Amino acid sequence: MRHWHPRHTLYTYRNLKKTGRINLSPPIVLALGFTVLSLVGMGLLLLPFSTHEGISPLAALFSAVSAVTITGLTTVDIGTTYTPIGQAILITLVQIGGLGFITLSV
Repeated sequence: MRHWHPRHTLYTYRNLKKTGRINLSPPIVLALGFTVLSLVGMGLLLLPFSTHEGISPLAALFSAVSAVTITGLTTVDIGTTYTPIGQAILITLVQIGGLGFITLSV
């Protein structure tokens, strides 16, 4: 496992210039993946076809993060707030997040 050192950022930048690749540790890749997936899920849940009446960005972010991390908590009623498309987006986030946890444990 890598250890942090003060010149790590400079090393990463030089390595990127030289090889065109960034070497990231697996935990960082997993955290970045969950973050990007949560933000994409929030964006999809904010679209008009995902909800009946619209929700706040914070509620959409909370629902997306909860789905990706397989927590199961929501601030809104899923059955009445989200359309079938919004519910499909949530279940897809749950499936992808579960796959990430299984991959992490193996």
